[in-house]
Amino acid sequence: MKRSKINALLEDALEFVASLKVALPPFAHWTPEQWRTLGPEALEIAERGLGWDVTDFGSSCFEKVGLLLLTLRNGHPKALLTQQGKVYAEKILVVAEGQVTPTHFHFHKTEDIIHRGGGGVLALELH
Repeated sequence: MKRSKINALLEDALEFVASLKVALPPFAHWTPEQWRTLGPEALEIAERGLGWDVTDFGSSCFEKVGLLLLTLRNGHPKALLTQQGKVYAEKILVVAEGQVTPTHFHFHKTEDIIHRGGGGVLALELH
């Protein structure tokens, strides 16, 4: 997927989440250029894999099988192996109408799905 497509997806997701009145941490808005300028103050963010991810789960067809997600909290990989520290993740998942996310699980981490969209399913239209 081209960077321009990823940038468009992220921009749409930020607008979508803002429309739900969900406040995001500053790192959710950082550009790749801003990430490159950060020093030790962003170490925990990088170590825990916080930030945006775009995946097609190896399908090569993001529009059909894919997921756009923002990891807000995540345990440190070493802590997860010993069941110490944060052994959970908090993520915002953005799935387009008709898009499928394959079933998966983690042996050492808990992920709860919390629907914060209100009374119905909210859809993000892919461009």
